[in-house]
Amino acid sequence: MVYQNGIVEGGKRDCLDRWKLIKPELPCQGIFFDVGSAEGFFCKSALEQTNMSVLSLEKDVECVNVQKSWGNKYKNRFIIAQCNLGENNIKELSALRVEVLLLLSVLHWFRCPDLMLKQFFSMSSKTIVEFPEPGEQTPHGIKVKEITKGNVKEYLKNITGRPVRYLGKTKDHLLNYRKLWLIENNFDDISYISSFICDKLNVVHGEFKND
Repeated sequence: MVYQNGIVEGGKRDCLDRWKLIKPELPCQGIFFDVGSAEGFFCKSALEQTNMSVLSLEKDVECVNVQKSWGNKYKNRFIIAQCNLGENNIKELSALRVEVLLLLSVLHWFRCPDLMLKQFFSMSSKTIVEFPEPGEQTPHGIKVKEITKGNVKEYLKNITGRPVRYLGKTKDHLLNYRKLWLIENNFDDISYISSFICDKLNVVHGEFKND
């Protein structure tokens, strides 16, 4: 199972360490978007500890079912989308605007991580990025260091054109270290999720409502 196994009981230490770095960057309100959310540790933490609404994107059926099992309590602030995003459909979401977007060890899963990073960054006021260890193999047969050219901070800066801030490092489930990075954007209009975008994301649970 995924590294968040046991999410309903609070998750594992590596998730808790990541959350300690993420939480101080969250605003009081708005939308928190977790891409590749697994069993939803960070989604659940945001719902419990902030007033943000949460958009969770996960394609694995088992993980989605776990999120549904605890998500009913937050049905007016929590959307689960079961969707496989890629370069063929990411541009359809160009109107999406959120305050915070998590890309925790997901960019290396895409065939075109540069393109996906550009598109994700354009959606969010704050984008938090994590990569696996440089030598880790991606599903497409290359190593992470081939994507980042061995310097994650410069890679993120070059792709987004924005300053990059180092948030800290945490132990991963292989007892190595992973670093979290923050890239900030500026928007006049945020917190916008249309019914069109919900359709494209294949929402399977919840909706955003004012309590």
